[in-house]
Amino acid sequence: GIPRIHAMCKPAEVDLLDDVGTLGRVWAFLYDVMNALLRYLRILFVSYGPLPSRTHPKTGMLVDARMADTVDEAVKRAEQLHFPPGFLFGSATAAYQVEGGLTNCTWHAWEERQTRADGEPTVNGGKGAGVACEMWSRFEEDVEHMRDLGLKCYRFSVEWSRVEPREGEFDEAAIERYRSWCVLLRESGIEPMVTLHHFTEPKWWDEKGGWEVRDNVAQFARFAAYVAARLARHVTYWCTTNEMNGFAVCGWIAGVHPPGKRDEVFTLCSVVRNMLLGHRLASAEIRAAAAALPHQPVIMMALNHIWFQADNWFPLSNLSALILNVVYNFAIPDALFTGRFSNFPVPLGLLARACGWGDDLRALRGSADMLGVNHYYRSVVCFGRNSTRTGPASVSDLYLHLPFGLLLRANMRPGFEKSDMGWDLTPSSLERLVQALWDRYNVPIVVTESGIADAEMCASSGKETCFRRTRYLSACLEAVSSLAAKGVDVRGYVIWTLLDNFEWAEGFKPRFGLLHNCFETQTRTKRHVPYAMLQSVFRRAMAQHGIGSAAGAVGLAPTLTC
Repeated sequence: GIPRIHAMCKPAEVDLLDDVGTLGRVWAFLYDVMNALLRYLRILFVSYGPLPSRTHPKTGMLVDARMADTVDEAVKRAEQLHFPPGFLFGSATAAYQVEGGLTNCTWHAWEERQTRADGEPTVNGGKGAGVACEMWSRFEEDVEHMRDLGLKCYRFSVEWSRVEPREGEFDEAAIERYRSWCVLLRESGIEPMVTLHHFTEPKWWDEKGGWEVRDNVAQFARFAAYVAARLARHVTYWCTTNEMNGFAVCGWIAGVHPPGKRDEVFTLCSVVRNMLLGHRLASAEIRAAAAALPHQPVIMMALNHIWFQADNWFPLSNLSALILNVVYNFAIPDALFTGRFSNFPVPLGLLARACGWGDDLRALRGSADMLGVNHYYRSVVCFGRNSTRTGPASVSDLYLHLPFGLLLRANMRPGFEKSDMGWDLTPSSLERLVQALWDRYNVPIVVTESGIADAEMCASSGKETCFRRTRYLSACLEAVSSLAAKGVDVRGYVIWTLLDNFEWAEGFKPRFGLLHNCFETQTRTKRHVPYAMLQSVFRRAMAQHGIGSAAGAVGLAPTLTC
């Protein structure tokens, strides 16, 4: 090193070496400062560059550059992935979408309304959830499928209207059924992840004003305390609410989910504030219930995240994409992990304090241990004339009318490969989003929902091709593996969903399931190629870390050739 060289040099040469060493340290310091500044600016401006895309050689469509061209290539790439020890491979469902027989909640009342304020049906096809997938009575059968697949985590919601059908009256048999699910899952080597609120509330609570009334939040906290007292011994992972931001927008801005109100911005703000309070109180109840247990709970909110990206270099488009990302993707996590809202690029923090939110926001800090990320697609932001809007808006579209005949749009890119929901298939946006969240908060992250609706049929055989499903899921796993390799603390990937189910306003048409479900016979059938690919990835990851396979009886479900 330098001391050894010093000993071999004359005094003048030693002075020169000292100067060189000092200059090197200065340059190294400046380099570190420049890197830190660039990182700060990237976080501040959410500047992660455009998503890579290319033209698919066979279909001619624009596709995400991370997605393989063929199913065989996708399977091969998935088999080469590596994941950290203890990584949670899981799948998710929600009570109203799968259990069946839930008629005492807000969504059943919404279905009975039949027509929204804009004249469209409350549920496409006009058929409500009804018996759904009959999971309430078939859960044991479905756990066998989870074991066969090799899942290490299963996320499900506890239905409030089932547990507390009338105010203050709790159904012990119902909560015992949920407790037995948690016990069976753990006995099967699968960690339960419990969600307390997944889009539904009891009718009696809704009649009192629901989330619009702050005093009602105490009843949600009471429900959380009741559930936690009975499940905490068997549950480590908790989601207090699911997609609180999407829930509020769909119910009070777009009017496509209950209560079906449109453009009620101030009411939406009250709902968000009250749901944040509900999260904090529920978090406290969970921690209290687990205080004497040997394991501590891991609490999160599963938030909906859309990656907004400008369509061009027009400054207003880029500013709009920045504002949408900050308001929709980062405002609530900011509150959870810093106790305040950001003031850039819009003064959300100042507005919140002016409206008396200061104490509520500060009290949120520390109420979550991890960040739950639900992500399905990116949205392209651009400006046009009012006349350029074509077709009816969907839940995933944003149209904002501005002065001088301008129209701000955030929707899908024409000509890009899409799912059956009309969403651009962009696994690269999952990677950018999780990286951005990690850079901003430096907290553990679980992808609590990610999936694809794909029921594309082969014209010659009349069977599902699974062409998009296999390629998309492989690319999402590759994105998560890449993040983990770069040092991002991503701890799990939970696929939406285990089996085809009732998809809210879209009804029974979208097919998200790893298992095909026949709603007439309730027969579960494996979607062979993506199922086998995931099964191989999950089991190999366990074997790499010296964990035995959780598989049970292979071949429980018949195979649907894809």
